[in-house]
Amino acid sequence: MKNDPIRRLLEAELKEVEAKYRKVFNNANDMIGLNLMGENGLPGKFIDINKIGIERLGYSYDEFLDMTPADIIAPDKRSEIAGNAIELSKKGHATFEIIHQTKSGKRIPVEVNNHLFELDGKKIALAISRDITERKKAEKALKKSNENLELKVKERTSELEEVIIELKNSNEELEQFAHVASHDLREPLRMITSFLQLLEKRYKDQLDDDAYEFIEFAVDGAKRLDNMINDLLEYSQVKSMVREFVQVDTEKVLDDTLLNLKVPIDENNAIITHDPLPKIIGDNEMLMQLFQNLISNSIKYRSDNKSLKVHISAREEENQYCFSVKDNGIGISSDHLECIFTIFQRLHTNEEYKGTGIGLAIAQKIVHQFGGQIWAESEKGEGSIFYFTIPNR
Repeated sequence: MKNDPIRRLLEAELKEVEAKYRKVFNNANDMIGLNLMGENGLPGKFIDINKIGIERLGYSYDEFLDMTPADIIAPDKRSEIAGNAIELSKKGHATFEIIHQTKSGKRIPVEVNNHLFELDGKKIALAISRDITERKKAEKALKKSNENLELKVKERTSELEEVIIELKNSNEELEQFAHVASHDLREPLRMITSFLQLLEKRYKDQLDDDAYEFIEFAVDGAKRLDNMINDLLEYSQVKSMVREFVQVDTEKVLDDTLLNLKVPIDENNAIITHDPLPKIIGDNEMLMQLFQNLISNSIKYRSDNKSLKVHISAREEENQYCFSVKDNGIGISSDHLECIFTIFQRLHTNEEYKGTGIGLAIAQKIVHQFGGQIWAESEKGEGSIFYFTIPNR
C-alpha cells in the first residue's frame, strides 16, 4: 500500500507528459503519422495520426488505424513506396515527395520526412507530411514563365540573327559598291583632269587670267575628288581584306612607320619619341596604317608657335593593351571630340588644311577590326591624345 502514492504520482506525470505530447502532436501544422514497420520492410498500419492528417485526408481516426500509407497514396505513385522504404531502412531517415489522395479522391502533393526508431522492441516509422500544393503551383508558374521567357529569347535571338545577316549582307554590298564605284569614278576624273590640263596647254595664248583661274579651280576640285575616292577605297578595304592575326612587335612596326613618314617628319622638324612598346597578336600592315594615320594627323594639325612633339606609349591592362599617341598640336574643341571619327567629317576648310576627313575613320575601323576601342582627349590649343586598345589575346 505504501507504494500507492508513488504509483499515483508516476501515473499523473505520465498523463501530463502524454497530454503535452498529444497537444503538440495535434497542433502541428503538418500531418504526423506513426506506422509499424512490417517484416517485409514496408510501413504497415497506422498506430497514430494527428488532427491535421484526419482533416486533410477526410478519414476518421478509427479508419486510419485500419489503413497503411499505401492506402493514402495516389494509385499512380504507389510504385515509389518500395524504393522510399529501402532508403529509409538503410539510412534510418528519408525525405521524398509523393502524392496523397483524400477519401474524396483529391490529390495533394506532399513532402515527407520519415524517421525510424524502436519502441518496445518494435520498429516504428514517424512520417511528417507537409502540404506543398502552393509550392508546386509556384514551381509550375515559374517553369511556365521560364519556358515563355526562353521562347521569347529564342524568337528574339532568331530575329536578331536575321537582322545581323541582313546587316552583314548590306555591309558587304556597300563595301563592294564602294570598291567598284571608286574604280569606275576615278577613270572619268582622270580624263577630266587630263583634258583640262591639255586645254590649258594648247590654248594658253588665247586664255585670259580668269580662264586660267577657272581651269585651276576645276583641276583642283577633280584632284580633291580623286583623293576622296581613293580614301574611300582604302576605307572599304580595311574590313573586306581577310587577315590572320599573328604576333607583332609594335616597336618595330612604329620604326617602319616613322621610316615611311620620314619626309613629312623632316620637313616639319617633328620630334617623335616613344616608350618601350609590347608584342601583341595582330596584323602588321593594319597596325602600321593605324600608327601612320594618327602620326600624320598630328603632323597635319601641328602648331605654328612651337616645334611638333609626338610621344607614343602603351600600358598593359587586365585583358588588353592601351596605346596612346600624344602631341602638342592645335588641339580639338571638346564639342567636336564625338564626331572626329565620322567618315568625311572635317573641322577645317580645305584652304586651312588639305585632306578628305577620312584618316581617323580608317583608324577607328582598324581598331574595331582588332576588337578594341579608340577615343581622344583634347583641348583647343593644348594638343591631343589619341588612345586605342587592343585585346591581349
